[in-house]
Amino acid sequence: MQTRSIFTAIVISTTGILAVAAQPKDTFAKDREAILGMVGSFDVTFTFEESFPIQKGYELRKPYQEEARELVKVISDTGERIVLQHLLTFGPEDDQKVIKHWGQIWTYQDSKILNYEGDVHWTNKDLAEEDAAGTWAQLVTQTDDTPRYESEGKWTHSEGASEWVSATTRRPLPRREYTTRDDYDVLIVQNRHIVTPQSWSHFQYNLKRNESGDVPFDLCMEVGLNIYTKLPMGTLAAADKWWEENETFWKPVNETWTVAFDEAKSINLNPEKETKSFARQFKELVRASEKKGSEAPLAFPEFIEKFVAK
Repeated sequence: MQTRSIFTAIVISTTGILAVAAQPKDTFAKDREAILGMVGSFDVTFTFEESFPIQKGYELRKPYQEEARELVKVISDTGERIVLQHLLTFGPEDDQKVIKHWGQIWTYQDSKILNYEGDVHWTNKDLAEEDAAGTWAQLVTQTDDTPRYESEGKWTHSEGASEWVSATTRRPLPRREYTTRDDYDVLIVQNRHIVTPQSWSHFQYNLKRNESGDVPFDLCMEVGLNIYTKLPMGTLAAADKWWEENETFWKPVNETWTVAFDEAKSINLNPEKETKSFARQFKELVRASEKKGSEAPLAFPEFIEKFVAK
């Protein structure tokens, strides 16, 4: 069978690497500490490698590797909900450019989980009280604060490290492939975050699935490993400055979406009644707001109503 390097041979257990350590009944404070341990300036390596084919005749693609620097900021913390924003930087240190990257919304004992249905459409699924107990849901947002995926899981802690393991979650194609691939349309994923004082890592165990035809089929398995290594405080000053200059636009947008994530029965970014996609309409809104001084438009909650069913 066609396989790849030892990197892809890692077997990720469903119980978690650190779950063998004895856990106190209430880990809430340590859970929060672990989530906030992902905040700061980081050197980042992104690695994704298809490990073995499932569909007969499928040829594994070349591994994807990239390096970057990111600032991860807390933009909201209410105790049981923590919102983190990633800001990607590139270029020489004396002329850094900044791109708003993905975001994380962590919610304690969340009773509603967004499930990706396909074709930029999500539905809110109720989580039973006993299943939500002690969990933290991680909702990952895209560069425009629209949803990407959400799943719940529990943190476990040992001396010097903390680990969160997700339930299985569905997601759309990753940005690295959605403009170059048409042979699959859904990822079925288990996520794992491991946080230490020096770094944190995001493991992904991905099943690439094609659901576009009458008979869905699985294409291949993929392993992802993103490593965030801490940099000295203040290293990515340009990213801090960018957020200060753009927060008046993006924070209200994020807050509006966060409310929608809680209250919506479904979110559909490509409803049939719309002649323009959400992405195109939102870009027009951003350009119009930039001309007015980068403040978020007051009409933004009304703007997203046509994409949100309550």
